[in-house]
Amino acid sequence: MSIHATVLAVATLIGASLLASSAVQAQANPCDSQSQRITCSQQCCGGKTCAPACEADCVRACVAACKNPSAASSYNSQLSTYQKRCGNRSIR
Repeated sequence: MSIHATVLAVATLIGASLLASSAVQAQANPCDSQSQRITCSQQCCGGKTCAPACEADCVRACVAACKNPSAASSYNSQLSTYQKRCGNRSIR
């Protein structure tokens, strides 16, 4: 294996690990993130950009749940529905 192929293989592994960690972070608590809106968007829509309707419904509800703990239970109970409607393919 040449040096260039080795460097490419290492870069690919690093990129894959970063992608995996961002997917795990998207499933983590978005309220712990410094960029709540982005993390909420990832949680709602997966790795793609949220449609305006999902932004208005799911992402807004997620951010509100972070600011108001009494809204968190309502958001958490509807999260699966939001994710399905917003096309999040990472859910089961």
